[in-house]
Amino acid sequence: MSAFEDERAKIEESLDQAVLTDIPVEDALRATLLGALPGGKGEACMREEDPQPLTHEDKQLLEHSLCRVVDKFIKKAVEAQQPIMNYTGGPNRPACIPRLLDITLWLSKKSVSDGGVIFTIIEEIFEGSTLADCQEVFTWVENQTETLRQDGLWKRGKLIMLRTCNEVLRRLSKAHNTVLCGRILTLLAHFFPLSERSALNLSSKCNTANITEVEKDYDDTRDGENEPVDRTFHQTFWGLQHYFVNPNTLLQVPLHRGFIPSFDS
Repeated sequence: MSAFEDERAKIEESLDQAVLTDIPVEDALRATLLGALPGGKGEACMREEDPQPLTHEDKQLLEHSLCRVVDKFIKKAVEAQQPIMNYTGGPNRPACIPRLLDITLWLSKKSVSDGGVIFTIIEEIFEGSTLADCQEVFTWVENQTETLRQDGLWKRGKLIMLRTCNEVLRRLSKAHNTVLCGRILTLLAHFFPLSERSALNLSSKCNTANITEVEKDYDDTRDGENEPVDRTFHQTFWGLQHYFVNPNTLLQVPLHRGFIPSFDS
């Protein structure tokens, strides 16, 4: 076994111990992980006065160990045929994955690990989750929103979070998983400002091929309360689709003149 593998094994063992105990996260890590870091650097990086941050190599080693541990617990949960967020690994133990997420979040907040590591671990868990598990994982993310938005974490992990959410959305059915899709989109709207480049149509291109077919013969059509459909309102409401598909048409004078009066009819 190489020196790297030996150090990694010690860190993984200490993480296992911290996950499987129910004492507070900080106490568990001080008793296990910080003493297992190479060269006794764990205590030095956690001193209240003049803390000495881990080197880039040590942080990478810690991140690698965290990823391996989370993969191990996901596999154990699958083998036990249990939801990954509920798997405990034994009686009178905390759920392993939520506990590991709490540990990783603490390490990121305290700058023991890189600030973006928590987002990497979240991505790993989503990748190993079924759609049912994704809902529980996402609940944990929602509960930690304010912490994850802290500058020290968010600046390092926002692109990972965006990629993760987009990947989960790609897996979901817009017809059958509408609630979770909505929760993810709401979270992204909370995380990212309106000025975020990834949310802007920088080229101002419009999908004019997106045509909404509107029923024209609706004189005898009735709504859900069995009331006749208002013909004028129907025309005005669905007529807005023309402008939504291509907002630039509002800048064309003839169409602009017809847009506002249509609301007064």
